Amino acid sequence: MAKKILAMLLSLLLVLPVFAGQAEDAAEREAVEKLNALVIDYLKGNNFHYTFDGGNRFEMQFNLNSALKTCTLVIHTYYDGISFSAWPDFTAKHENLELTAIYLALVNQGRYYGQFYMDFENGDVFTRAFHLAEETLPGMKEVEVLLHQQLFYLEDFGEGLQAVAVNGADPFQEFEKAEAAE
Repeated sequence: MAKKILAMLLSLLLVLPVFAGQAEDAAEREAVEKLNALVIDYLKGNNFHYTFDGGNRFEMQFNLNSALKTCTLVIHTYYDGISFSAWPDFTAKHENLELTAIYLALVNQGRYYGQFYMDFENGDVFTRAFHLAEETLPGMKEVEVLLHQQLFYLEDFGEGLQAVAVNGADPFQEFEKAEAAE
């Protein structure tokens, strides 16, 4: 009888982590759903046209007040935060990747609500901000600021970025021009 009880207890100990994992997965799904609801409320409240993949990705197009004209903005929700990324309609040419990296390093040194990034494999350049939401969800104002800040970065620095990334312009001169205009 003692062996049967011991076997049953050991079996329960093996199953308990499965239940804990399921509870954690449910909590993560709930966190994503709350962030999704926040984003949907914000986007609908501002009459933004967007596509939602039904999971955690929102995508929309924005017109810019700069030479770039438009960009694609993507919002991803995660169980522990929310990210905002904006892509211009060009990629860095392979021969200009190093110049582009210099330009982005110059631009990033003074940015606090996001940074520019570049994928060295394909030349994609984009801005990105991440807001951690482990215990407290962001509010509408945080969503508004982080979304628009990515657009402002492309408006302020996108023309110089395009000149460097596509045409091979001098990154230091383009940065100085962008800073003077800001």
